[in-house]
Amino acid sequence: MIFEDKLIKKINETTKDKKYKVVIPDAEDPKMIESLKYLKNVKIILVGKKEKVQTLINEQEGISIEIEIIEPNLNVKLKEILKNKMSKIKTDEQANDLLMQPNYYATLLLESGYADCLVGGSHYATKDILRPAFQIIKASDKTVPVSSFMLLNKGDETIIMSDCAINLNPTPDELAKITKATMDSVKSLGFEVKVAMLSYSTLGSGSGESVDKVREAYEIFIKEYPENAKNVIGEIQFDAANNERVASIKVKESRIAGKANIFIFPNLDSGNIGYKIAQDLGGYEVVGPLLQGINKPVNDLSRGAKPIDIAKTIYLTLAMI
Repeated sequence: MIFEDKLIKKINETTKDKKYKVVIPDAEDPKMIESLKYLKNVKIILVGKKEKVQTLINEQEGISIEIEIIEPNLNVKLKEILKNKMSKIKTDEQANDLLMQPNYYATLLLESGYADCLVGGSHYATKDILRPAFQIIKASDKTVPVSSFMLLNKGDETIIMSDCAINLNPTPDELAKITKATMDSVKSLGFEVKVAMLSYSTLGSGSGESVDKVREAYEIFIKEYPENAKNVIGEIQFDAANNERVASIKVKESRIAGKANIFIFPNLDSGNIGYKIAQDLGGYEVVGPLLQGINKPVNDLSRGAKPIDIAKTIYLTLAMI
């Protein structure tokens, strides 16, 4: 049961008196509605056609939380926010078109302060959740790339993978900053931090453009964040980072090698492929991607997410407020 999960218990205890409001643009997706039965201590704002959404709610047993349904409309206040945030909007017609789209309307509810966070993507493609977030909520620091991380669970084990959803091919500097952002995010969720910056080389065993990038990113990291250097190793192959027997052969001494729980991928190809292999062949339950570096909490879902995965993503988003 979701409420037996240690992290979920901790989040519930922390947020039970706050009654945060989560806005959801995928309100007409039956999976999203089913996920609500796993929630408590939260208010949900569903953005969609009222009649259709209410019908889905009525068909679902076990929902006990407070729910508000909002149908997109030409709200004057939200239209002004939209025009102020998006300089490309030149006419009322353009603004009205976006206001009537649930993903944009939900994002504007978050920006206006009516909601505390946004979770979407069970129906929408990732780009349709991220685009309005980037255009309206915007990055919290323009010098740090917005990135993502995934939580992968199997039994009592939890590992984190980053960045598997946003950055196509980060530069060494960007990779170092993604590493630091992921460490901070994982710490905030109460996890231990042991980071491996992945490559097809382990500490100089191989060469190539990608290896050089990860090696340079690691050097930038330890220079920029020396207080965190002891918690990171790179460049390193996955088996040496994850398996203590392999680590004993490939790495002389390290408190991280063989024991890492956070894996930083060099590019989107490897990250996306890696987490899907772990999910489909390794049997890991995947929660995320969880976004970092945006002014307000916005999290995207995999369209393959099950209702319980959606509920866990909502709880983790509450922890990021």
